[in-house]
Amino acid sequence: MPAGDIEIVRAKTEGDFRAIGRLRYRCYRAEGLIDQNPHEVFLDEFDHAPGARVYGVYLKGKVVSSIRLHILSQDAALSATYEAFSDILGPMIAAGMVLVDGARFVVDPEIGSARLSIAWQTLKICLRVADEIGADFGVAAVQQSHVRLYEKIYNFSQLAEPRDYSMLTAKLALIGVDLRKQRDAQMRQA
Repeated sequence: MPAGDIEIVRAKTEGDFRAIGRLRYRCYRAEGLIDQNPHEVFLDEFDHAPGARVYGVYLKGKVVSSIRLHILSQDAALSATYEAFSDILGPMIAAGMVLVDGARFVVDPEIGSARLSIAWQTLKICLRVADEIGADFGVAAVQQSHVRLYEKIYNFSQLAEPRDYSMLTAKLALIGVDLRKQRDAQMRQA
């Protein structure tokens, strides 16, 4: 897929958020993670929280993937993941760590063979932002069935068993990765 066909946009307008919310709704409903709603849009108060950044990945002008990142620090520690796992994340933040919390990650199941490539492009947004801000740790709340994938491909570790999670019908597990160790390993290889 030519790189020119892909555009990464940080959501700023109501139109951006609605397009992303419609994609999220379709993806989360397909997984049985949310109840039906008449608007067929899945957005929440955390989309506009301090430290939140919502991105859409567009393929030929259509949003096909999205992720919401929260920069969690002593200045701003508000996210659905923080609410569910504050007993684990709170002490990390209190110790001065800066965390990147990847949430609401979705990829349109209807894009066929481009799905894996788009997923990778979307997750690279997390790495870019983490590098820009010098984040110490990356975290995400994921379905238990997805934990092994993140462990194998992205070096995440499970930090907590599944818990209730904002607006979802399923419980999510907390996973995390020490970005400082990854940066140190990259520097040693360079």
